[in-house]
Amino acid sequence: MAVLWLRFLTEIDRDTDEIPAELLENPETSKALKILEKSAYNEAELRAYEYYWDAVYNERGAIRHGYKQGHAEGRAEGVEETKRENARRMKAKGYPVEDIAEITGLTAEAINSL
Repeated sequence: MAVLWLRFLTEIDRDTDEIPAELLENPETSKALKILEKSAYNEAELRAYEYYWDAVYNERGAIRHGYKQGHAEGRAEGVEETKRENARRMKAKGYPVEDIAEITGLTAEAINSL
């Protein structure tokens, strides 16, 4: 394990394009790589990353709720409402409409009408 951490500390920097398989396969160094990648995001990228995962979790919840009801319409409505709610939140925080559209999949017109 010490050898893996030594490799992590000496081989990984901001110019690293390819991660050695041994570091990705080990749970501890793999987790450290994910944290390192996230810490390299600028503020806008970090906000987009967080909103993306919020949207994913919200959509999963909407889909699960729709499945429990057994209605395809309920699932679709839940997913669309989740997208609109995430877009509203992002718009309120000043995100550019283009970024909101890319992240949520909504059209610029739909976002502007919120």
